[in-house]
Amino acid sequence: MDEMHDSTTPPSGKGNFSSEPIQVPSPEEIPSLPAKRSHAKAFWFLLLCTAMSSLLIIPYTFALLGINNPSMPVITITTIAEIVQDVIFSAIGAGIGLWLGSGIGLGAPPLEDWLNGRREAARAFVKGLPLAFIIGLLAGIIVFILAALLSLVAPMKTSEPANLPSAWQGFLAAISAGIREEIWTRLGLLTLFAWLGTKIVRGGRLSASIFWIANILAALIFASLHFTNAAIIGASGVAMVLNILLLNGIVGLTFGWVYWKRGILLAMVAHFACDIILHVIPPLLVGKF
Repeated sequence: MDEMHDSTTPPSGKGNFSSEPIQVPSPEEIPSLPAKRSHAKAFWFLLLCTAMSSLLIIPYTFALLGINNPSMPVITITTIAEIVQDVIFSAIGAGIGLWLGSGIGLGAPPLEDWLNGRREAARAFVKGLPLAFIIGLLAGIIVFILAALLSLVAPMKTSEPANLPSAWQGFLAAISAGIREEIWTRLGLLTLFAWLGTKIVRGGRLSASIFWIANILAALIFASLHFTNAAIIGASGVAMVLNILLLNGIVGLTFGWVYWKRGILLAMVAHFACDIILHVIPPLLVGKF
């Protein structure tokens, strides 16, 4: 044979091909598409937490109503009704928050990550605990002081004296409210209003202005939930409305901000800490342990 062809040179007329060897990326180098987040586990977890926390509010409710020794049928019926009602509300709130919130930066990604075994989510939660607790305590102190000032300037008129639950009943109520009310109003209502805002405004992104409008609306509804407590003692008038909307609105806005920046779990922590100031400290001051 008179001439030999280089094995890397393609024969004439066969086309031009690169002489460089083909580099096949390793599996680790191939970018993976983000997995679609499943919300079912977080949904059922929140419903379970709701059912358990519903039991904790029962002693506080009876004390507020002045029922000292309820009969077993009354306890049973009240407990069943409370659990069923609360779970229905939480199913709606959690469903809205988890499925709509994930597309606008809300929802409960830290909770879902933790339930799926991602340790960094648990570490982030623990790291954020002190700040969330302090924020809740400060909100409670501010509301406590404002309530005292409002009672001097515009005292509420009541048809009967209020029953003050004991400190342990207030502590259980703080846990219960921190879980249930945050699912209903922050995870549910705030997320719904924010999602609607992103649909109305072009761009579909959650801006600060959209969030604060949603937060104000959710805080007002959150505050209105406390009119029932005022009705128990027969409170009425402008002073009552001012107390309920202003004081509960302030803490509602605070919890909404924590939810936006740190997630629903830490919003629950802030709510719990705030209620420690409002429902545990007052009875302790008068010796009702």
